[in-house]
Parts: sequence; C-alpha cells; structure tokens
Amino acid sequence: MFRPVVHLSQSSTKLRAQLTTLQSRYESLREEAAELERTRCARALGSTHLTTASVKQLLSQTDQKEVSRLETELEGKRKELRTIENKVAYKIIERNTLLDG
Repeated sequence: MFRPVVHLSQSSTKLRAQLTTLQSRYESLREEAAELERTRCARALGSTHLTTASVKQLLSQTDQKEVSRLETELEGKRKELRTIENKVAYKIIERNTLLDG
C-alpha cells in the first residue's frame, strides 16, 4: 500500500514538535529539581543535627519519578521519529527508483 511522502513528512514534523516540547519539559523539571534541592539543603543547614547522610537523603528526594517518566517518554518519541524518518527515506528512494526506472 502506497502512502504519500507528504503524510509521513507531516507526521515527522509533528513528532519533532512533540520531542521539542518533551525536551523543554524535561529541562524545566530538572531546573525545578535543582532549585528544590538547594531549598531543602538550605533548610537542613539551619538544623543543628545535620549529618552527611541527611544531606544525601535530601539530595535524593527530588522528583526522580517524573524525570524518569519524561526520559522514557522522550526516548519513545525519539524511536517513533526515527521510524518515521526511515519510512520517509525509504519512500524517497522508492520514488527516485521509479523516476529513474
């Protein structure tokens, strides 16, 4: 079944936009996590019984679940984009072969 190259190109463009959005969300979340770490550490430094273990615990309490979920989603979108790009390349080769043949 022949699908127009335009359709695949539009899908690729849409996926690129989604990928950019995910990357932006990921970076924002990382920045928020860093700020949260700084805030938690600053609060903990006010404590008289601060230990190395409690600092490490504070640093590990960032929203790692959300970061991990976004990383997984981002990788899925990258794979989907590569698949579409491969389909587009195949269709271009197929079209060029038909034109040359």
